[in-house]
Amino acid sequence: FESDQFSDFDEVDKALVREVATGGSIKSENESVWSDRAERISSEFGCRVTPSQISKRWKTIAPRVYAAIRENNSAKEKSGRKRQIEMPCGNTCSSCPSRSACAFHDSDGGLVVQSR
Repeated sequence: FESDQFSDFDEVDKALVREVATGGSIKSENESVWSDRAERISSEFGCRVTPSQISKRWKTIAPRVYAAIRENNSAKEKSGRKRQIEMPCGNTCSSCPSRSACAFHDSDGGLVVQSR
């Protein structure tokens, strides 16, 4: 179980990963989606963040999230075992409690890796 891969993520980054995971399509560039995410994060932390700030931050941290997912998949394929990387949302992909709703998991429970 690895938990230090995202140790530099602050609480807003972690909340953003949770928002993207539970907020539907991870490919959405729709302004209203980012507006809703910014509103929820602003409310959660008592600060004002804009949709533009949230979208820009996601574009900064997303490559690391996807790299961890790819690394997790690669380790599983090579060893036949699931690697236990704690994601910024606080769960490992193999023990995701919201796997059926998580945007990082496809309908078969596999991990979605965006190639951006």
